[in-house]
Amino acid sequence: MRYNPIKILLAVLLLSSCGGTEKSEKTDNIIAERKPLELIDKGIKAFALDDETNFERLIDLKFNTVDGVDYLSFFDRQAYSIYMYDYNQSTLFRRIQLEKVGPNGIQEFFTFQFFFHAIDSIFIRVPLIGQYLINDKAEVIDKHAVEGLKLSQNEIRNASYDGASYYENGKINTLWTNSNQGKNQEQTYLRAIIDWKNDSIASKNISANQVFADYPKIQEMLNRKDKTFIPIKVHFLRSSEFLFASTPISDSIFLFKDNQRVKSIYAGKPNYNIADYETFLNLREIKNIRSGSSGSVSKVQEPIHPPYYGDFSISPDGKYIYRVLSHGTKPLYNEVLERDIPDVIGATLIVVNTETNEISDFELPIDEIDLQVPESPNVFTSHEGIHFRVKDQQNEDEIQFRVFGVK
Repeated sequence: MRYNPIKILLAVLLLSSCGGTEKSEKTDNIIAERKPLELIDKGIKAFALDDETNFERLIDLKFNTVDGVDYLSFFDRQAYSIYMYDYNQSTLFRRIQLEKVGPNGIQEFFTFQFFFHAIDSIFIRVPLIGQYLINDKAEVIDKHAVEGLKLSQNEIRNASYDGASYYENGKINTLWTNSNQGKNQEQTYLRAIIDWKNDSIASKNISANQVFADYPKIQEMLNRKDKTFIPIKVHFLRSSEFLFASTPISDSIFLFKDNQRVKSIYAGKPNYNIADYETFLNLREIKNIRSGSSGSVSKVQEPIHPPYYGDFSISPDGKYIYRVLSHGTKPLYNEVLERDIPDVIGATLIVVNTETNEISDFELPIDEIDLQVPESPNVFTSHEGIHFRVKDQQNEDEIQFRVFGVK
């Protein structure tokens, strides 16, 4: 790959002269000359499935390192189980069969989140229901479920798990997804600390102003009376040293330490005109979709999207950040929904070395991997690189991933 830092500098300066988008952020590594990383296609990684697993939908797919061992984990709603695979051996290590009723019952819901604190300590979040702590035998050790919530504690429902969540000293670091984001600019926070013992929010941190250059204007749109928009999601990652943050409309990755932004890293492609905040929010407007005499509220999936940044992940050692640039979408008719949905027309994998700020990119084989809008549930990153679910896989006895990483 040929890299011309002068051309990149000129392109970025030109883009930064246009106000109203995240490209106006100054980044620390734009001017420095950086040699490109060498990215390669590492082939297929497969994991055998049992007869009960729903081949089509694996929930909260993730890579974990627990007690020095690497695992691929996911929840399967059909089997109502958390599956743990030994990543290196590609074999099933453990299936944790959950219960729906009784003293160890975890109420069923259409979505599900979990993360490992230890091999026998797993936190589970069921939206609108509550949070549970179970062991490796699926026994509920502790819970904060709906029936036990005080009225003042309903606020905790806005906290959810993400790739940067962890448990330490009785507290869980979580993503804050307040539905009232934008009501008060000074009180719009993106992360929260849950005091597990007291079932309360201990603190909130990382203000929206630290991530969005245009947050006052975004706030105006979110506060409109005539329309309702889904707020722009901020993606977080963490390493042993930093908390990383970025958004679908930002060419920058922001580094935080002790809840303060310490620097920015450029992680984009200057020749793509990324969606601005107004365009992106309009694509996320909530509308009333009617079918015959009935109606239902649904998240609108506009069929045509401009370029934006989707999946965002980090290597287990914190050295490499992987992000996917969608080149845009075209309409694709869905027979089940009986309407057009967005279909990604092309994508670029961007990889940044967090230690040296080296950056490179790789054109992804869009017809061979499963990429969804605005991000894909079947993507995870290991020491080997980023894994994408193989598109239109025929063998339902296993799940197959295409792996791309640094040589």
